[in-house]
Amino acid sequence: MNTVHKRRGRLGIRRGQALLMMLTFCFILYILSDLVFASEPEAAIRMEVTVQEGDSLWKLAAEYHDPDKVDIRDYVQLLKDVNHLEDPTIYPGQTLIIPVQK
Repeated sequence: MNTVHKRRGRLGIRRGQALLMMLTFCFILYILSDLVFASEPEAAIRMEVTVQEGDSLWKLAAEYHDPDKVDIRDYVQLLKDVNHLEDPTIYPGQTLIIPVQK
C-alpha cells in the first residue's frame, strides 16, 4: 500500500514578502514624519524687514522669535539660512526675510 503524503502549503508570508512589507511601512512612516515636521519654521509666515543702523541678527531674532517655540540661537541660525548669509554681518538698508512663527 502506497501512502501519498500531501505537503500542505505554508500559510503566511514569505521572507521576501515580509521584507517588502517592512520597507513599504518604513517608507510610509518616513513620508508621514516628513509631513509632520514640515510645518516647522520653513512653513512659517515670512515678512521682509529693512535693516536699520544698529540692528544685528541677534537683535532682530530677539524681536521676532517666539521663545516658547525656538531658542534664540536657533532662530539666529534660521535667519542666516533663510537669507543665505555666510556670517552674521548685516548692513543698514539690507532687506532680510524674517520667518514669523505662528
